[in-house]
Amino acid sequence: MYVVVALVAFTVGFQAPKTKATTKPWVAVMSQEGKFSVEMPTQPTRSSSETKNGARGRYKAIVVACETKEAEYVAEKVIFATPIPKNLAETILDYKRDLYAEEFRGKVVVDKKLKMDQGYPGRDLTIKSQAGFGEPVVTVRIREYIAGQAIYATLAVSAPNRELPDEASRFFGSLQLGTTRVEKKGYQEVAGKPIAGWGEAVDIDKACNIHLDGKALVFDMPGKHLEMNADVDMFNAPHVFRHVEGDFSLQVKVAGEFKPGSKSFRSSAVPYQGAGIYLWRNADNNVSLQRGAIMRNGKLGSFVLFEEREGGSRGAMHNGALKAGDAYLRLERRGNKMSAFTSSDGKAWSPLKPIDTTWPARLTIGVTAVNTSDGPYTVRFEEMTFEGKDAPKPKKPIDDRAASVEAAPSAVRTASR
Repeated sequence: MYVVVALVAFTVGFQAPKTKATTKPWVAVMSQEGKFSVEMPTQPTRSSSETKNGARGRYKAIVVACETKEAEYVAEKVIFATPIPKNLAETILDYKRDLYAEEFRGKVVVDKKLKMDQGYPGRDLTIKSQAGFGEPVVTVRIREYIAGQAIYATLAVSAPNRELPDEASRFFGSLQLGTTRVEKKGYQEVAGKPIAGWGEAVDIDKACNIHLDGKALVFDMPGKHLEMNADVDMFNAPHVFRHVEGDFSLQVKVAGEFKPGSKSFRSSAVPYQGAGIYLWRNADNNVSLQRGAIMRNGKLGSFVLFEEREGGSRGAMHNGALKAGDAYLRLERRGNKMSAFTSSDGKAWSPLKPIDTTWPARLTIGVTAVNTSDGPYTVRFEEMTFEGKDAPKPKKPIDDRAASVEAAPSAVRTASR
């Protein structure tokens, strides 16, 4: 019942984009009434705030949208009279997915489960319209979250017979809840130190001892806050990287005792220690595959973390069970699909659900270790094997976030007045 109301409110008045491409800087749009903000590639061309009657009584839909030559961008918040039951959240998201596909006469080609850092469940959908002969085909991407008594949604629809532009990732990743917008600094590139057989080592805070022990790569980690995480805009975790081109497979054994301290440097999270493989397009778009451990109420928990950051926020989360102790991890790329596997002996492998991306051929891959607790630990990366094509070191750091947008200060606008 929530779903029908939200879909109608979201799709009413949609038209294919007609305006010319913008050359202006991106703008940060703040909805004081909706208590959310989002970045758009041009000034909003449409905004509204309407209260209507629906299946569960009255609801309010707050919408802000803009158009460019490449796509239309829509951000919306639908507020209901009562909270949405948590036990129905996934069912509602499934139902909405099917309704969106029907509305756009399309096929769902990507369906990712998401969670905001606050724990709100969500989905990231891509729909390809299946128009009749001679009719235009569009690509539709939708990202939505259920929080309390509201559904937040961002939607981008491509121009006819076009793909969505790369800048759409910035739009989807920019959604922030609340009236205080946090400006992110991003990753600050520093020079690496060559490590034979592994790549270049980076320790931004000079807090970790990275060294070889025979063929093993060792990270001596202090009890300090060290992360590679766009969610919290922190990129100071030690890492060793190499540049790759096209399909690849990287496998490594992650050895050592992980036992997070009792104190977490993140107030909203339990203490965490992890280490493993990271795949990097840029600071806003990357994938982590880690053997992880948390300390909750004095009890140690182990798992495998397989998560995506896209457009500067959390994307797909395909974590899984993992026994405590040493573990083998393998990350593979085949086209746009990133597949992950775990093993206790390096022979029998368990797959995790793959993550779909739309990334270029050239990427950065390596190993890293993360600590959000006050407990020190040591990580040994052993038995590393790499299959793929190494790429030469670029003249400039690989960070294509500015490739499709202008690096200029954002203006602040108020919508839904």
